Amino acid sequence: MSLSTALRLLTHGEGSSYRRLRAWWEGRSYQGGQAAPAVMASFLAPALASAPVDLSNPWSPARLRLLAELWGEGFTSPGGETFAIELVKPVALNSAMSVLNLDAHLDAVARAVANSYQMWVNAFESNETLAHLGMKMSEDAGFAKRAPVERCDHEALGERLKRDRRLYDCIFSKEGFYRIADKDRLFAAICEGLKGNGQLIFTDYVLQESGVAPPEVTAWLEAEGNVPPLWSIAQVIECLNRFELDIRITEDMTQRYQQMVLEGWRAYVARMLRQKPEPAMLRAVLRELEIWVRRMLALDRGGLRVYRVHAIKPESLKF
Repeated sequence: MSLSTALRLLTHGEGSSYRRLRAWWEGRSYQGGQAAPAVMASFLAPALASAPVDLSNPWSPARLRLLAELWGEGFTSPGGETFAIELVKPVALNSAMSVLNLDAHLDAVARAVANSYQMWVNAFESNETLAHLGMKMSEDAGFAKRAPVERCDHEALGERLKRDRRLYDCIFSKEGFYRIADKDRLFAAICEGLKGNGQLIFTDYVLQESGVAPPEVTAWLEAEGNVPPLWSIAQVIECLNRFELDIRITEDMTQRYQQMVLEGWRAYVARMLRQKPEPAMLRAVLRELEIWVRRMLALDRGGLRVYRVHAIKPESLKF
């Protein structure tokens, strides 16, 4: 996507989040933010001229550095440590519980939970690069035993849990399930891995309505690449009901999520004003900007939502 396209998308959105974003982008009164167009245009255009955006490595070192600046060290999505702790709060965790984080990426969420509750949190990540880097970060932070990261493919999750012969009090995930095509198999494995009264908590991108995805959602999925058709929230609920899970919470947290996205980008641009990143980082910025612009358009007017789901496996349920 060209810089001009990104700027056009940012300034042509509709809805409350885009009114806020346009106000910030145009240097108006959105919480005192500084105007962004001059910064982004002057920085990103030379980067585009020097080399194309590299799409071959979705987790390049430049992108990982950018994500750390956007969302916090070790985090790859909005919310940071505060939201990670809030996510698992309904479980009432304690140090005697066993906990598993799926789609852990660099594992900052698991480290935050382990540190806050003084407990051990296992983490599985399907991408070999991220699993290796996440484990290194846990080792460097002194969490090698309390928040280890292991590689585990989604398709192998059920067999891995059977082989470990371990059941969990809580399994959680943050915006990772939407990338998994066979969600029935995923939830079956999760149910088998939970103890009786074990709890599943996750946030994820879903469609508000079943059916063909709106054009804004399709454009975002194309920008991300290798993402299967999204489920609607009704499909998610139907699947969990099929596995006889007791659904306690299905919360549409889209508006709050949009706010976290805007705050992360606004803070990053403010730092760009003080110190211009190197060309590799600028190219990563453009790539990330494309994903988030298209995602925000889908959230604002394309029927894409971010939901938080909390379900419990009944004590009597056997798999």
